[in-house]
Parts: sequence; structure tokens; C-alpha cells
Amino acid sequence: MLIKTFIGSCIALISFCSCNSKSTVGNMAGEYHYIYKVGKGMSGSCRLTLRKDSSFSYSEHFDLMYSSGKGVWELKKDTITLMFDNPPYSIYEALAGGETYRGTWTVPIIRRNKVQVKNIILVKKLHLTKKSSYLETKTND
Repeated sequence: MLIKTFIGSCIALISFCSCNSKSTVGNMAGEYHYIYKVGKGMSGSCRLTLRKDSSFSYSEHFDLMYSSGKGVWELKKDTITLMFDNPPYSIYEALAGGETYRGTWTVPIIRRNKVQVKNIILVKKLHLTKKSSYLETKTND
């Protein structure tokens, strides 16, 4: 009887864990970012915002250059497909030294909180709760 209970518990635990490991639109939505430094005084950043309504925005900043794009995204297994809108080129792009992204990108999911855009791994920004932010400000005093 004890062995049957143990085996039943193991099966339940494995099925619970496997269900939680699947990526869904709800748990993939959020803001992903990466900040890097290049040389002295120069830095860049990448930011991908996935919204629950299946829209997204992506931007890259490097020194004075800025490139961005927006559109809709969809989730299939362990891959996110970004489908950029194709707006006309603007004077802002020319002045910013960047571009507006167009077309479709395939973004692999590394983990639930990490995605890979091009050759850069972006990490999901986790929002602090009131309790954790209170504790953080208490320790800084």
C-alpha cells in the first residue's frame, strides 16, 4: 500500500511539474532587456516588451543611435514569432541614425524568463512587490 501511494505521488508530482514548465502567452508576456557597455562611457541596450494582447515593441539603443519596431507576436512551443508592422520610413529614422525593423523574426525561448533575440539573451524584468521594495529600502537606510 505504501509503494502504491509513493508511486501515485511521484506521478502526480511529475505531471504537475511538466504542466507548469509549458510556456503560455500569460507567463511569457512582460518586459525583457539587456544592457551592455562598449568601451569607456559608451553603452547600449535592447528591450523587448511582449503584451498579453499579442502586441509587442522592440528597441535597440547604442550611443546616439536608436532602432525600433512593433507588431504582433505568437507563441508556438518554445519559439516566439515576432511579426513587425511595415510603416513607411520616416525622417525620425534618418535623424536617429537607426531603422525601423520590418519582417518576421524567430525568437527562441531559453527559459521562462530568458529569450534570445539575434545573438543577445534578454532577461525578463521582474517587478518588485510592495513588501520586497519596502525591505529593499529599509536595508539601504
